[in-house]
Amino acid sequence: MKQQKAITLIALVITIIVLLILAGVSIWIFSNEGPIERAKMSKFATEFREIEEQVKLYMADKQADFIIEKQKLENEQQILPVSNKVQKEEIQNKYPSLQITIEELTEKSIEEVNLYWINKEVIGSELTHNYLIDVETKQIYDYEGEKIYGSIWHTLEKSVEPVEDNLDPPQEPVIDSYDGYPILTRYGVKNNQIKILYDKKRNIENYYSIDAGQTWQKYTGAVTLAGGTILAKSINTVTGVEVMSSKTVSTPNDAVGEEAYDENINTFIAGGSKKCLMIDEEVWGWTVNIQGYRSVASTIISILDKNNKELYRIDPGYGTNYNLDIVIPQDAYKLCIEGGDSFTNLKEITMLNAKPTFTKQGEEYPTLTQNGVEWSRTIKRINYPLTEGQKLYKIDNGEWKIYQNNEIELEIGQTIYAKQIDQNGDEIENSYTFPSQTENIGAIWKEAYDGNLDTFYLAGNVATRYMKIDESVWGKKLRILSKGYQIVYFKNQNLAQLYRFEHRQTDYTHVIPKGTTMLEYYFNEDGGIYEMMLVD
Repeated sequence: MKQQKAITLIALVITIIVLLILAGVSIWIFSNEGPIERAKMSKFATEFREIEEQVKLYMADKQADFIIEKQKLENEQQILPVSNKVQKEEIQNKYPSLQITIEELTEKSIEEVNLYWINKEVIGSELTHNYLIDVETKQIYDYEGEKIYGSIWHTLEKSVEPVEDNLDPPQEPVIDSYDGYPILTRYGVKNNQIKILYDKKRNIENYYSIDAGQTWQKYTGAVTLAGGTILAKSINTVTGVEVMSSKTVSTPNDAVGEEAYDENINTFIAGGSKKCLMIDEEVWGWTVNIQGYRSVASTIISILDKNNKELYRIDPGYGTNYNLDIVIPQDAYKLCIEGGDSFTNLKEITMLNAKPTFTKQGEEYPTLTQNGVEWSRTIKRINYPLTEGQKLYKIDNGEWKIYQNNEIELEIGQTIYAKQIDQNGDEIENSYTFPSQTENIGAIWKEAYDGNLDTFYLAGNVATRYMKIDESVWGKKLRILSKGYQIVYFKNQNLAQLYRFEHRQTDYTHVIPKGTTMLEYYFNEDGGIYEMMLVD
């Protein structure tokens, strides 16, 4: 009996201890020191609160609530601190719980929600985490919120009180036609461009007309007009007061002709007289490429400021097919080419920074392995020319994706396209196909190992081409279907010759010597390869 009472007492003590432990755990979980609260004190949770405050301040400064209400989100990307639009597949595939949170909160499918990446540069933030903003509800989402026990979201509070209407009469629009000259922009040389500086105060609407006022268009950016008169007006939508200005445009005789910026190196304008174009300040610090021919007569290329002070000057030199890369100096206003004679010509003016470029890494030559020919190229970085604007890329005919500083692998024959869209909707695009005829000119080309006998690799003229050899194919048989006179060298890592084979055969097979690291292939003028392959 005593033993049973002792057991009962022990059980009671254990039960009390367990209850106390459970109570302590509950208190710990639901107190301010619980895992959820502790998680919210993590680095990126703190960042979240910080970025929310920064965005509030930014919106207050821009009077975003008032503008959004008046413009009905027509220009939300220019108002809110956002950059690229979010690709919904990224959320659907990577963070499905964030998708659920967004859809529950907005009562819409994620496809209907306008999500943008928060532009940290715009709000002056050095935060490391990625955040999204819904431009309609002004909610901020932590892109990787699942790390904090589920997706965290906050709603931005209204940060601006209603403001009074602007009753002032608009300022008169200022029309800049660049005096009719073509203008050097970040997108290259543009002709017949007109920019208008309007009053940007509250409740002012701005329009232009190129048909004597019969029709009016809202001004969204530079207007193209080859010749004639342009009208510009601003209207105060509250008082109805409007002001107007006009300017007649014509092309001066000393304007650089279109042949010098038509992207065709075979067209040109002749020398003998002074020709000029204007320079947009947005390209200060960018590089322009100028190509042409300078005969015996002196030819001067100069860059001037608004007061005709010379900022840059060069004479390409006698008898020169010149190809100059010139950095546009600050305060540059006009570029002129002067002098020469009828034998002198200006072939092409090109903005080098006007397109995205690619920083690449990889082997110069393909490698023959036991799995076939392998050759790839890593795009280490895509360099977009503008600090702001949507940055996109795609491979071949795939879907456009947002570029997020990720490395991209290219296989043989693939093309990568990079595109940037600025705030005016203008697009700049560039592409790179691997391999490149200019970068990999010494390589045995892909037509020689694409598995297609209907394609043919012709080196052209007398040439030597190369392919690396992996040790996995030492002792294996290499069959080559070819034509013309050719010499094949198998060389080791010191480029010492292990074997040499000279032939005019159309079909031959040879065993790859042990130690071979490089295949050196000499072609005569008509020599080429239909196909090369490993055989048993």
